[in-house]
Amino acid sequence: RGMTRWGEFDDLHHISGETLKSTEEKPNLETSYSCYETRALKSKSEQEHDCATLPRAVSNAAAAHKRTKLPMIARMEVETRRFSINGHFYNYETSVFTPAFGSETKIRINSQMRTREVIEQLLGKFKIENSPHEFALYIIHVSGEKKQLRSGDVPLLHRLLQGPSEKIAKFFLMDRDVEEISSDVAQYIQFHLPFLESILHRINKEEEQEIQQTIARYLKEKSMICQHLHSRTVKKTETTV
Repeated sequence: RGMTRWGEFDDLHHISGETLKSTEEKPNLETSYSCYETRALKSKSEQEHDCATLPRAVSNAAAAHKRTKLPMIARMEVETRRFSINGHFYNYETSVFTPAFGSETKIRINSQMRTREVIEQLLGKFKIENSPHEFALYIIHVSGEKKQLRSGDVPLLHRLLQGPSEKIAKFFLMDRDVEEISSDVAQYIQFHLPFLESILHRINKEEEQEIQQTIARYLKEKSMICQHLHSRTVKKTETTV
């Protein structure tokens, strides 16, 4: 039996049976739109009832799962071909990996390994395919001094000479064309800019004084040599006459 909307009547005490009958005989709107029904909108009981008479169809969820199955397999294959190093990923398709600046790592070396071998081991650990000739090992002290290790040096020996503390000196893998910083220059790095400008002004002044003194000394020696040559030429002309 259908439901009657009581809000449509003004007086609930004077509802005749014909009125209720007329409301019950109204066409059902849900059955008139049966052609637009889908299986996903049916209730569970209706779906179970249909399964007894109709061939079972694949649900929308199962179809979506099948659609995403192939991309998931491809994604898993890509992930198995990637290395994770210090939180960064290396992809074989691009063969490009750039470690973050200051990334730290540890390798096992011995006293027989030269600088070239240590660089090759570092590049292999970070999966960098560049040539080892493009890089060099540098010792950077806390003072700012930067020294490049030569190809024949033993990095383990330099590490022992610097001591085990990384607060004093660290080893960095950098480009070969990075300029070295001597200990004499490194002592001025920590100073402020105005103080460095005053030092530079004093050095320029001393340089100019040295240049003037050098020029004056050579001019004096030049004049003495010219006088000596002139005196010898005068004596020679007097004897010939």
